Amino acid sequence: MNNVTQAKIPTVWVLTDDRPGNTTQSIGLARALAWPYHVKELQFTPIVHKVKFFWNSFSATTQWVDPARSSPLVPPWPDVVIAAGKRPAQVSRWIGKQSGGGVRLIQMGRKGGHVASLFDIVITSSYSRLPPHPHRIEIAAPLTQATPERLAEAKTRWQHLFATAPHPQVMLIVGGATKRHQWTADLARQLGKDVYDFARAAGGSVFAITSRRTGAEAAAALAEGLGTAAAVHQWQPGQQDNPYWAYLACADVLVVTGESESMLSEAAALGKPVYIYPLPPSHPPLRLKKRIKARMKVWAVAHAGFQTTRHHTWPQRLLASLATFSISSGFIRPRRDLSALHQALIRRGIARFFGGPLEIWLSPALREIDEVAARVKQRLGY
Repeated sequence: MNNVTQAKIPTVWVLTDDRPGNTTQSIGLARALAWPYHVKELQFTPIVHKVKFFWNSFSATTQWVDPARSSPLVPPWPDVVIAAGKRPAQVSRWIGKQSGGGVRLIQMGRKGGHVASLFDIVITSSYSRLPPHPHRIEIAAPLTQATPERLAEAKTRWQHLFATAPHPQVMLIVGGATKRHQWTADLARQLGKDVYDFARAAGGSVFAITSRRTGAEAAAALAEGLGTAAAVHQWQPGQQDNPYWAYLACADVLVVTGESESMLSEAAALGKPVYIYPLPPSHPPLRLKKRIKARMKVWAVAHAGFQTTRHHTWPQRLLASLATFSISSGFIRPRRDLSALHQALIRRGIARFFGGPLEIWLSPALREIDEVAARVKQRLGY
């Protein structure tokens, strides 16, 4: 790359959708790169939910974008596009094609980024269990917007919420149901009771904050379990004023439900003790097609990257090659392994599983974003 390109400050578009976890990763990286960026908000038509996985993996289109509710996507094209999630990935690739290949594409996350060859740079977490690729940067956990400046601003603004409460102040960060995790009113009520007893035994106080997936019924049950002595901030759709970052900034100890990779990553970035409260797995009845697909994913992960030698039989070598190709080409996308994320945070001394008495320990902050930003700049030649 010539010196003129190296000296130029690139223009950046950040594609966002309705998934907060996608947005926080993309904007977090854009801020860490310290290049001027514009956020392009994408809204999709309802039919996008009917589109099959294969189309999502390889298509480059804006066909399902609702132009009336989305930011305009017109020239001049930027130098770099940052996106996360499978739907923004399609739009990112479309922009790349419209520019004649002049735009550098950075894709983040397992969904959309599992076929690394389609992008210039792909950033995925190790627990996504995706194969190595020259375009892939592997990290321990999703990137976040948990910068010292943002946390300090939130703490200054919202500190009055916590000023008179006894320490240690336990902040309960609550997610909710996923395809693979149960979440009911009874579970929420038990969570509230467990965390209240946890804090009370240490002479502390509890503040809880819910999220988009929590649900109104479960949020009410959570508040019931916590009792009147605890404060609960309930998530509301369209809410602009949310003290979430203040909860992180003011916490002495954090308890986070284990199904949310983004909330766990944000808590891990603070340098504070984190307790993981796992939600039980769900076991929905699967039709034959889904059972076969699940078996294929397990098989592919078990065999992909298998280090064969001349001592292995040709069927073993063939199976390893087939499994690796199935994942790297996008025909099979492995399931994320959140237990691997939990164990990684525990090994680093950042987190522990919930249970037993409250302890406060010296917790290192998980901050990969600066290193990732440096590697992105190097790979792009800036």
